[in-house]
Amino acid sequence: QLENVDLSADREGKVQITDSSRVAMTDIRAMHDAMGGYNLNKTQRDYIQFPSTHLGGDFTVSVWLNLHGNEPQQYARIFDIGQGASNDNILMYFRPDGKISISTRIGSGSVTFASSAAGVVDLEGWHQYTMVLSGSEDGSANTNSLRGYIDGQLVVEKLNVTVPADQWRSYNNSFIGRSNWSNDPYLDASVGEVRVWDRGLN
Repeated sequence: QLENVDLSADREGKVQITDSSRVAMTDIRAMHDAMGGYNLNKTQRDYIQFPSTHLGGDFTVSVWLNLHGNEPQQYARIFDIGQGASNDNILMYFRPDGKISISTRIGSGSVTFASSAAGVVDLEGWHQYTMVLSGSEDGSANTNSLRGYIDGQLVVEKLNVTVPADQWRSYNNSFIGRSNWSNDPYLDASVGEVRVWDRGLN
């Protein structure tokens, strides 16, 4: 396991939570809700930042979310880990009609993208969203696969993908509930456990 993100604290004991009126290090415990998660409000432009970390090659990213009945807007991010917009992004996000999409971008060029069938997203209760890249780690597009799961069930898959480079992913551009693209919406949801591994889990 590479990272087990503790949402109660980052390396300084706090997490950056930002909206249009407050751009300060804020104690995330103030966002803790009665269901045991951390509530993100899209109107307040709330989000959570990952710690800076090396990520690429084979990996797994898993996030528990509760949407509380709210239909996510198109392109609202579950997570977006990268170096900025169109810059080495690893992301999972919502589409209309209860779909999710998974995508990786190599630098500002090659893009891997796949979307699930409609109706896979449950708007009520807690659900685990997981993205896995597994296969050869030499960057060849032979046996590599990019897969998306909800509650352990495979809902989207893309085969024979190019593996993202294993590189430093900046704290400043690695988010839960926020996109690296400025025009994309924020996420309305409670966030529970977040885990990142440096291997593709089965």
